[in-house]
Amino acid sequence: MLESVEDLDLDIPLASKYVALFIGNVIAEENSIPLSFLGGALDHLVESGKASQIVVGILKTLVSLKGEEPVVEMCKNSQLEFLKFLPEDKRTADELKKLLEEKQLLFLLETKQ
Repeated sequence: MLESVEDLDLDIPLASKYVALFIGNVIAEENSIPLSFLGGALDHLVESGKASQIVVGILKTLVSLKGEEPVVEMCKNSQLEFLKFLPEDKRTADELKKLLEEKQLLFLLETKQ
């Protein structure tokens, strides 16, 4: 599914959003895939900007299902580096802060420092 999300977006404009919602729900389930799964699963979507969109969608889904504190803990345990999901030309702390702030996820960045 992740391999073809860019193609799906051409035919189904909200495909990335639905994929993020699905993955967020799967990760939220106990004994399912860990958040660290995203570390390599989205590499091919980084430069198009889809990786950061999907990660944000997954995190927003997790927050809505589990709340902020459990998601903060999941992020700490996964040791994900959020910067790696941004395209190379936007891979700065300021761009990451701006994205997380826009999506009301800035609390995740504040806990990583």
